[in-house]
Amino acid sequence: MVIAHFPGPKTMAYRPNIESDFYADFARARNPIEFRQKIGATVNNLAFSDFAFVRMNTSEAEGPNFATNPDKQLEIYQEEGFYEHDLMVRYAKENTKPLFMSQLYVTQTPIDKRVYELNQAFSYYDYYCIPFAACNGHGNVMLALSQRGVRPVTFQRRVAACKDVLHALCVAIDYVGTCKFPDLFVGPGESRAAKTIPEPIRVLATLANGDMPLPAVADKLGMTLEATEMNLRTIKLALSAKTNNAAIKHAITTGLITYT
Repeated sequence: MVIAHFPGPKTMAYRPNIESDFYADFARARNPIEFRQKIGATVNNLAFSDFAFVRMNTSEAEGPNFATNPDKQLEIYQEEGFYEHDLMVRYAKENTKPLFMSQLYVTQTPIDKRVYELNQAFSYYDYYCIPFAACNGHGNVMLALSQRGVRPVTFQRRVAACKDVLHALCVAIDYVGTCKFPDLFVGPGESRAAKTIPEPIRVLATLANGDMPLPAVADKLGMTLEATEMNLRTIKLALSAKTNNAAIKHAITTGLITYT
């Protein structure tokens, strides 16, 4: 588990190419520490101070892959063995509907009450948890976002202001982490290949591995030509590439796509 801390919140407006921007930015990370830092900067720009990302299918896990909560809080969480009993963790293993922690902890078991009280003691009054299917097809992953010292009503307003980009952020973290840092993101015995590939990456990968015009790419992927062109345009812009070949080369170099 890698731990880091980031400054207070700013704002990030939604824009159509933000998904591709996430892939391009995260793929430039040269190691897990840089990757974590890039995620943290994005989370901060989305108006949150802390995040945790965890693969739910890793049976040996004792906590999240990445977390930015205070060291002491994480230490208590691990020492008390809260991870395997946490109600939010149990929920995220079986569900993909995002929800607020304050909505889930209505009926609490004694251990859930202790987890809730631990969060409160460190001024984390709510979390927004986004579970979704891992791109390699093995169970779920979850991104949890929080803002220290902010009450639930204010926190939930912040979430509502950027919901359009949060799912794209989750998918980007999982995809880039799986492709570039499988030792950290993929559990023992799991596939290291992404089975679910984001559309902008699929378009670029199909171009890279097949000598075909764009209409043929669109037909192969079951997309409209307009959607294919838009996905290609946004990923090229995110990669600062003027040509298709330049975008393909950059994507291969940074590990976004594999050339076969």
